Formats: sequence, C-alpha cells, structure tokens
Amino acid sequence: MSVSNSVRLSDHTFSTILLDAIQFFPQTNQQIHSETNGLLFGKERKGMPDIDYVFPMGNVLARTEASVFPDCSVAHAVQSARKLISTSQCMGMYHSHPYDELFGEAANPSNGDVLSAGYINEPYLLIIGLSRNQQVEQPLRLEYRDGPAYEFSYRDDTASDAMPDGRPLDRRVVSIHGSFQKYQFVIRCYYYNGATLQDIDVFSTEADTLMRTQDGYSHLNTFITEDMEQPGDATAQSRDEWPVEECQASEYALHKLKNIKG
Repeated sequence: MSVSNSVRLSDHTFSTILLDAIQFFPQTNQQIHSETNGLLFGKERKGMPDIDYVFPMGNVLARTEASVFPDCSVAHAVQSARKLISTSQCMGMYHSHPYDELFGEAANPSNGDVLSAGYINEPYLLIIGLSRNQQVEQPLRLEYRDGPAYEFSYRDDTASDAMPDGRPLDRRVVSIHGSFQKYQFVIRCYYYNGATLQDIDVFSTEADTLMRTQDGYSHLNTFITEDMEQPGDATAQSRDEWPVEECQASEYALHKLKNIKG
C-alpha cells in the first residue's frame, strides 16, 4: 500500500461513524461519557485510500495504562476481517473522544493512541472529537476546514491520556467539522508510519452530498422532522439533478439522521 496524505470516506461510512459516536454519548444522559471504536475497511483507488465500510465495535475500555493495548476482541476482529472480507482490506481503526466542551485539539491523538497504533499495526487512525453542550438542537451542518499539520510521538514519561509530543509539519491538513442536534464535532485522520502518527487530509463523499444539500438545495432541517414523509416538488426537482449514487447516499444518511434520538 502506497503512502497518501489523504483519505476518503465513501458510501455511508461518515454517517455510521458519527452516529456510532453519538450512540455512546447520548444527550439525554449526562452520566454517560463513553468512547466508541471500530474498524475501517477499504482499498486504494487512484492513489488514495478509500474507506468504503466501517465495523463498529462498541465502547472502548477505560483509559488506563493497562488498557491502551487492543484487547482480545479487537485483535480477533481484525484477524477475522482479513479472512472474511475479500472485497476490502482492513486499513485501520476509528474511535471517539467525547468531551464536555469542544476545543481545538479534541480530535488529536492521546499518548495512548500513539502507543496503541503500533500494536494495531494498521496504517490509518480516524478520531472524532465531539461535545454535547449546545443549548438548542440544531440541524446537521458540515464544513471542511484546513489547519496546520502535526506529527505525534509517544512519550514514555507521561500517562496514556496525556498529550504526546507534537511536531509541526510543513503543510496544512483538511478535517471535517460540524454540528447536529446538541452536538459539535470534528473528524481528523492520521497515518501511522511505524513510529509516529501524522496528520493527513480526510474527505467524505457523503459529507460532500450533505453539504450540497444544506447550502445549495434545501435546508436539512426540513427532512429531519417526524411528520415529514417526503420532500416537496421543488426539492425533488433539484435532487433529480444529482448523480444517482449521491442521491442514494443522501437518502440513506437522511433516513438514519432523522431517526436518531440522541
């Protein structure tokens, strides 16, 4: 597998990861504050890793020195996936960082994340940082943002949940930012080179479609209501102009987002 500075989330992987993170951080229970994790599958297309399937694996263990290593279920799932999924290969993992307040480094890897990347031994790590502190529920809003890229190294003199060493790289990186209901979130992706985690761009075909929906066609809030059965004629006419696969991806994502309770 060649090294790329970008990863693409295709099909419904973006909404699956977002809803999985929300599932373990529900806005109706302030006591639940759990991380979730899962496996990333895909293949290289036109020189870029394309993640076309994700396998959620539930909440991770508590962040202690003993639990930064992948447990037996993770190792078994990775090995089984390599044998059973012939159309895609395991390319890495994702997990969430739930916080009371979203801040600039919410989706940065922890010291334990850098260490565990070596034991997982797959090239890509995707982290979704999220908070649930918005006072009023909001419709889904998405945007790409670029910022400075960093390389993160493990520190053996500090705790697993502390920050690793960070070194700025001579380039910028793209991440996905958004809000939904009472949540705010950011998604970043990293490449593991065998020693460090390096910031790389992350894009999503599904997010592209949803951003077009929110900005160029119809406000997504008109879809995410319990009494709405189908879009109006004007919206349907606009959506007829989209590529077929984008329409299908958007319909699937909207259906899932409409029915999430939080």
